[in-house]
Amino acid sequence: MGVDEFNRISRMIHLNNVEAEIPRGREGHDPWSKVRPILDKINQKSKHHYTPSQNVSIDESMIGMKNRCVFLQYMPNKRHARFGVKKFQLCDTDSNGYLSHVHLYAGKDLDVLREEVQAHAVVRTLMQESQFLNKGYRLFTDNFYTKPKTAEFLFANKTALVGTVRVNSVGMLKNVAKQKLQVGEAKFWRKYPSDMLAVTFREKKSQTKPVLAHSTCHDAGMETKTIKGKQKTKPVLIFYYNKYMGGVDLSDKKIYHYAAERSTRRYWKKIFHNLIDIAILNSWILFSLSTGKKLDRERFIIEVVENLCEGDDIANALPPAPQPVLWNFIQ
Repeated sequence: MGVDEFNRISRMIHLNNVEAEIPRGREGHDPWSKVRPILDKINQKSKHHYTPSQNVSIDESMIGMKNRCVFLQYMPNKRHARFGVKKFQLCDTDSNGYLSHVHLYAGKDLDVLREEVQAHAVVRTLMQESQFLNKGYRLFTDNFYTKPKTAEFLFANKTALVGTVRVNSVGMLKNVAKQKLQVGEAKFWRKYPSDMLAVTFREKKSQTKPVLAHSTCHDAGMETKTIKGKQKTKPVLIFYYNKYMGGVDLSDKKIYHYAAERSTRRYWKKIFHNLIDIAILNSWILFSLSTGKKLDRERFIIEVVENLCEGDDIANALPPAPQPVLWNFIQ
């Protein structure tokens, strides 16, 4: 296939029936109708082919673009993409960044006046859409999502919440934030009925404000571990948070290095390329876990592309497993 033919096919790609779309402003309008079929299919297949470990995390990410799109967001703290479409992701933290569910942010669907309510809406929506409630999961979040109201909701649905928390969060124990601590000192509180443990901890002398964290599945206690040859004593809750919170960032990092991005004026094609990247990353993780083989990810992607281009003629493909694994995600 030549470059011109490839570009012609690329221009003709559509993921949904444009004539069947409900116009904006009418009841039943879907802001993501142009990518809805593949978005739902990848979310479905991601959960079907892999059951996450007990520890999962939620965080926001960006699909970088500056296309004409009413949903464009600006996030200055994101290094790889400050402008783009925001998405919320639920990620397994024990599998090298396996993405279980993706929710695209359209502004209005989760747009509320108060930050506390918005954070709660994000967590509730992702956990309900992914069907992870009432299954004993431990959810790790940063200080935007860790709210007492969210902890109570998850606790009532047999799900634990672990995360750092902001001083001004509504419903937080006020005396926790006012504590003056010595270096290495930690204080604990327990709040009922959600059985929420609150901890404040000062690790360094240069740390003017102590770390505040909540958990509904940990006990009050300290633990000493050797990290980079040095003995460090911290609350058990802090060790767990540092270990399991980075799932979404790890996934973004892996996708960024081998992203299938192409220049296009269509915002939905940017989203489409990102969803394909997610499917390939999940397929690579499944291949590594199921076979135990350490196959370089770049080589894996090349084999997948070659196998898909060859169709049924995959006799000489090495390894033979990647093609059907990815095919399950996109069929």
